[in-house]
Amino acid sequence: MLLRLNYFWGKVRQDFWKNNMPYKCYVHNRRMSFTDDWKTDSIEYCHMVWKKWHTTKTTELSLIFDF
Repeated sequence: MLLRLNYFWGKVRQDFWKNNMPYKCYVHNRRMSFTDDWKTDSIEYCHMVWKKWHTTKTTELSLIFDF
């Protein structure tokens, strides 16, 4: 799923993360544009990947560099 990086934070999702940690998280080094003029906002995004039966309490973090 493509989500805001700050989706990891917040008390509302605290219980969710206890039982549903993503298998991997790919963080983008550039802000994404979702408009025709290629302008961006101030939000950092990441791709989170869940793997069925993945039960550890940690997530593997990878950085995607777009130079």
